[in-house]
Amino acid sequence: MLVKTQGIVLRTLRLNDSRMLVSVYTRQLGRVDYGVPLRSSGRGAAVTRRLYHPLSLVELELRTQPGGRVKMVSCQMGEVLSGLTMSPTKATIAMFVAEVLQMALGESADEPTFDYLWQAVRWLDAGEQGVASFHLMLMMRLTQFLGFAPDLSEWYVGSMFDLREAQFVGRLPQHPDCLMGAEAAVIPTLLRMTPANMHHFRFTREQRQQLLDRIIRYYEIHVAGFRVPKSLAIMREIYN
Repeated sequence: MLVKTQGIVLRTLRLNDSRMLVSVYTRQLGRVDYGVPLRSSGRGAAVTRRLYHPLSLVELELRTQPGGRVKMVSCQMGEVLSGLTMSPTKATIAMFVAEVLQMALGESADEPTFDYLWQAVRWLDAGEQGVASFHLMLMMRLTQFLGFAPDLSEWYVGSMFDLREAQFVGRLPQHPDCLMGAEAAVIPTLLRMTPANMHHFRFTREQRQQLLDRIIRYYEIHVAGFRVPKSLAIMREIYN
């Protein structure tokens, strides 16, 4: 069956000198993988790099095959994202976020999740203020779609946040995965962040790195198979 769908590029993996595997999160089919020819030089190589840049927004025609496999019939730009390719900071954030999504998103389609991510990528590309905290905002917002959003119902000034139970508590739990003090207090703040208001929230470089470490640990607890992204080291290098 031929399916026309939008997609967000998550990962490319070189298989050999002539072919690579592309992983795309699609609106209709969820996460899919398919092979494409690998061009090493010339105009075709440049087009392929732009088309399959991390978080590229694409329009696809896919043919579904037995066993859940798909074959790419056509792929073209859904929107031209010049910011993600021209800005080293945005390109690094895109690489990191794409790796997070590759590990966190399930294989099944979920249109609300897809629509949120599509709009978030568009904002990252066009945004001028607050971009440095984009990955923090997105990872916390994404928990609402993935089913482990922090429960704020028991929050009060001075309460602690239990990462394992995803809720605020008044007593220190019998495990180390707990945020206290300023780290716990910032959780409601992160959940209030949106692309539109993100520039109003200011964090130092050290605060951003510490928050990211805690959010990654939160994902490790609640997403099976999630691990520290390999691109985290590149993120730290760019921000330093």
